[in-house]
Amino acid sequence: MPKTELIIFSFLKRNISVNKFLFISFFFISIANGQVGIGTVNINDSALLQLESTTQTFVPPRMTTTQMNLITNPKEGSLVFNSTLQVVFIFINGNWIELISNRTPTLLLCRSNGTFSTSLTNEFQIPLNNSHVVENDTSVFTVNSNGKVTILKAGTYVFSATISTANLSSGNRKFYLKLYKNNSEIGMLSSTSFTFPTNDYWGGNGVLMINASANDVFDLRYFINENNVNKNIAIISYNITKLR
Repeated sequence: MPKTELIIFSFLKRNISVNKFLFISFFFISIANGQVGIGTVNINDSALLQLESTTQTFVPPRMTTTQMNLITNPKEGSLVFNSTLQVVFIFINGNWIELISNRTPTLLLCRSNGTFSTSLTNEFQIPLNNSHVVENDTSVFTVNSNGKVTILKAGTYVFSATISTANLSSGNRKFYLKLYKNNSEIGMLSSTSFTFPTNDYWGGNGVLMINASANDVFDLRYFINENNVNKNIAIISYNITKLR
């Protein structure tokens, strides 16, 4: 079948005094053998619809999670951009499935200045917040305040942290990193007692793997038993990685 080319014009004519302006805008559609090409007349034989542009993009329907889930009997293979989660979903086997990239969602907070508190009895939230973000996948993590992070997507996560100082005092010391979920203690990243021989550099770290539900709030706290002496920070870091 010979190729049929349709050029669709819209005209806007406006007269101002003795000057006449003619504004013409158009777009180009090529139709061949039931195929449709927009921005091209060279349609690939395998394509039903072919879009070509170096300045514009293809934008699927944009909607919230609620609106997406209210679609009646979506066709298998349907695509939408979920504006709630900021990700593309595809409808497969009766379910909306998130199109996930190969990149592992990660939150990393870090600082190497300032001080952190100590006490003989009290624990403290780790002193890292939005001002210390090195990397953050904001579709998965929200940093609320010192030590507090909201997980936006259900899954399995690894929590790790390091705290170190240039001037830990000698003596019998106790240290731990403790994780809370929704204000309830759920586990220790690290816990140890030791004798420190002399005032010097010291650091402790730990790791914990946890299953999280969407919108769980995690709170990381530490304890070092010195008598209310502020310690110079060598480095403090807090990392959360979504495994699946």
